[in-house]
Amino acid sequence: MLSVNASNHLYACGSGGFAVRRDGASWTVLQIPTNIDLNVVFCCSDGRVFLAAGQQVFKLIGSELNPIQISFNRSVEIYSMSASSESLWLVGNEFIYQYDGKRRYHEANEVLRENWLKEELPLILATV
Repeated sequence: MLSVNASNHLYACGSGGFAVRRDGASWTVLQIPTNIDLNVVFCCSDGRVFLAAGQQVFKLIGSELNPIQISFNRSVEIYSMSASSESLWLVGNEFIYQYDGKRRYHEANEVLRENWLKEELPLILATV
């Protein structure tokens, strides 16, 4: 997975804890002390970087992965992330979560997902 932040730093992640940053001139391997497969990376416009592996979410500070404690009521796999200044959005196998640092807001079942995708998501995307 790839993501670019406002400073044009490119981040990429992959299997075995692999993560790199490109600052425009060179690549730097981030020495992340894990061997888990990192599936998703997302760079926020304010410089924050988040990574996900399975149902674990991390905030990257320097080269250190700091876990974010999010409780899911079932086994999930995170496929995509996005963020605003107030929330972290997680999308995966049949769920959409909005996490504000304290609690989660949405778990999308069929009805919620249909309505959310038709009504709320276009509004969110229009404001990003």
